[in-house]
Amino acid sequence: MGGVGGGDSLELESEEVGRAASALAAFAGARAALLPLQRSMRRPPGLVAEGRDMGTVVFPDAVVKIFLDADLDARAERRAEELRKRGASVKISDVRARLAARDAKDKGRLCAPLRPADGAFPMDGTLLSAKEIAEAVAALFFDAARAGGGAEQNKPDAKDETKI
Repeated sequence: MGGVGGGDSLELESEEVGRAASALAAFAGARAALLPLQRSMRRPPGLVAEGRDMGTVVFPDAVVKIFLDADLDARAERRAEELRKRGASVKISDVRARLAARDAKDKGRLCAPLRPADGAFPMDGTLLSAKEIAEAVAALFFDAARAGGGAEQNKPDAKDETKI
């Protein structure tokens, strides 16, 4: 998987980065400072962005918004497997507890709480493989393109004043 600048994204997917991102997300000032940078990444032919507030705060006018979720137990098993592949020794119960705590914190924060974006397509990935999820996401994008959505609608709007 590619990361920032085409590099390895493993560091960006670490437990520490996830916890830090969740903690930082609670600070409105930090979010406001990052918002212009995040939005500057959107340019034709488009952008695929992943994050807990991409559709609600950063790109609320996106042509395609997806709220991907999965059962907590399935997410814990997947995350534990990812960590084990990196050489970590983890218990699923610990991973599950950390995920549940982060979900509760992110859903309950005052600043941009975790929630589906208006107009987002809900997708339950509990029983889907990563490949099946990617195929479903691609199908949604292709359907939007055929319906007239696309790169032209992905241009940043200088007048966009979405509040955090």
